[in-house]
Amino acid sequence: MEGAEFDALVADIKAHGLHEVIVLYEEKILEGRNRYRACVAAGVPVKLGRVQFHGDTDPVAYVISKNIHRRHLTAEQKRELIARLLKIIPEASDRQIAKQAKVSDKTVGAVRREKEARAEIPHVEKRTDTKGRKQPAKKPPAERKAAKRDARVISQYLGERVGVLAARLIELDADLARELAGLLLQPGVSTRLWNDLTTMLSGVVIDGDAAS
Repeated sequence: MEGAEFDALVADIKAHGLHEVIVLYEEKILEGRNRYRACVAAGVPVKLGRVQFHGDTDPVAYVISKNIHRRHLTAEQKRELIARLLKIIPEASDRQIAKQAKVSDKTVGAVRREKEARAEIPHVEKRTDTKGRKQPAKKPPAERKAAKRDARVISQYLGERVGVLAARLIELDADLARELAGLLLQPGVSTRLWNDLTTMLSGVVIDGDAAS
């Protein structure tokens, strides 16, 4: 942060004090470097806090998550940060990443599929959910069977709809056939049609001979 944006932060901290602590990790500033610089420039006491990480939590993921929360990011910028989180902790579930990034798990899933397809992140067999439990990345067989049953129900419904439409077409065909028969039976129609057909066929060659 530089220029007018940094000067505004200095003025705000000088007027209202520092509200968020500057986070240290291994005695180095992990999050809040600009706030630290602004406190020094404003002559305001620095509030420090320390953080420890356990399990799948990563310092870089923590910083990315903090930036997502604080800044007004475009949809594309959020997708880029989600991709970075997935590279750091690919074993985290879509819901866990979504919770950190403040987005929907569907958005995370879409970014994950895109990055997996490009081999930018690894495929994982198990993912860690928001409660820290390891869950299969893919649906177990029982859930897949349930999905197939749902597909059969849908197929049956579509089959019934196709059957109804087919029956309707047959009815229309029959109506058209009756209408055509009625026209053919009108006086003079059959003679006119025969003359027209004779004229049309007079120039057609069949097996080397002209039709007669």
